[in-house]
Amino acid sequence: MKFEIGNYPARTKCQKGIRYHRSKLKVFRLVFGASICLVISYLNTGSAFASEEICFPQGYSQSESATSTNLTDVPAVASLKNSYVFIDSSPNMVGLVNAADSADGPSGTKRMLFNLPFALSSLSEKVRYHQVQGSVTPKAIHEGSDLLDRSLYQCEKGKSLSQCLSGKSALSIVLPFVASGSKDDVYILVSDLSLDGKEFIGGAGSKFRKSIERILGSERAIGIVAVRGKFEGVVYDLPSGGRYSKANKRPLYLMAFGERNSLLKLFGNIEREVLSNVPTSDKKLVIFTKRVVKRKIGNLEWKDDEFNVGKGIQTDSTHETGMPRIRKYILQRKHYKLEAKIGLDQVQLPYSLPATEFELEQKLWQRRRDSGKCSKQWLQLKGRDDLISVSKSETDFSLNVFNKQKSTKKLPSRRTYFLSSEVLIKKIGLDASLSSWAKEWSYDDLSEKRLIAEKPSFFPTLNLDRLLKVLADSVLKTFEPERLARFDAIFHIDR
Repeated sequence: MKFEIGNYPARTKCQKGIRYHRSKLKVFRLVFGASICLVISYLNTGSAFASEEICFPQGYSQSESATSTNLTDVPAVASLKNSYVFIDSSPNMVGLVNAADSADGPSGTKRMLFNLPFALSSLSEKVRYHQVQGSVTPKAIHEGSDLLDRSLYQCEKGKSLSQCLSGKSALSIVLPFVASGSKDDVYILVSDLSLDGKEFIGGAGSKFRKSIERILGSERAIGIVAVRGKFEGVVYDLPSGGRYSKANKRPLYLMAFGERNSLLKLFGNIEREVLSNVPTSDKKLVIFTKRVVKRKIGNLEWKDDEFNVGKGIQTDSTHETGMPRIRKYILQRKHYKLEAKIGLDQVQLPYSLPATEFELEQKLWQRRRDSGKCSKQWLQLKGRDDLISVSKSETDFSLNVFNKQKSTKKLPSRRTYFLSSEVLIKKIGLDASLSSWAKEWSYDDLSEKRLIAEKPSFFPTLNLDRLLKVLADSVLKTFEPERLARFDAIFHIDR
């Protein structure tokens, strides 16, 4: 007997039973089939995503993604033809060389003076010394002990103390000579860097800044090595015209001008060979240069231990055909976070001004088909430049991916995406650490009276903070954003 399923007004009990069992079997088959599909889909989400051959989206720059770029190689610096050393013969320097040695030996300031000829001998074929006291005159220096001779820092015969102290600072006298000199040579000023406030304003200030900007604009750098050491003498020529005789510690500075890698090598020699036993609080080394990246990180250089993968993310270890080391992730939950951290010492030049502001270039594509031309496989999503952010500490910089939940949730689920990003250093400058140091080691006309009243044992430098600000502002004028790191990833939003 054939049963027709239709709209009949009445059915036999047998007919009703057959229809009931057929309907139940159909529902069971549908539920069972759907369950199998879901299980297979869940188990194969990662592998299916990984095994498909995916080509690069149109507009993606593959050439810059694979490897890092070493932008400097400090040990490979060739020997320089000449180094010029200018000794500030101000009477203020006498107290630094006059200080008695302790049981541990000479102070850091005396060690730096004594070892300067040795540090330069590995860098230059010829070192020429000059004395600066109102003018520049050649000086015969044969060994480090000559730089510790008190007579080098005393007034010339026929000059009174007031005549010795009057006029421009040694830095203002030397700067024009350095600015017009060869960029292949290194110039060093040894001084206590006492700078009158008048040297920063008016016509004198304009000339001062132009000389510094000319040096930095000629692909050269300016570096400062500062050491605090024992002092036994008098600090002359205070802004008020007075003097101070109760100090037992003072700073000594080497201010260096030259090609960036040459200064890096010189500073490395000084820190390693001369200042290794000097406490961190008694020394500071900083280089003002418009190029601060020593190594750009590409996709190949990100290490697994540099990534902190949050709970909502599954990492896929396989690689796409033609896409080596482009990382792949499956976002499985509502909350997910990925952080990549790397030490600043791996990417930024030692002693250089720290990065104070970053810029991110981000591009995002959504995959819309599995085959065909690449231009047809991917659709670039405009305005999706907020999936990554950058943060920085004193020792590391971090790439924070998918940390803005609202931005990621706006993307359709069960889709595959290609994310390309590049980190640039947008600005450099004096950070909190450098600013704090400059404030501690500096005083000016306004703070002189309070300083003298406190009777300090450490007497700071006149207008050091102002000098550092001029240097930082000048290097920022020539600075252009530098590419620091590249991070690309394929990710699939599963739920």
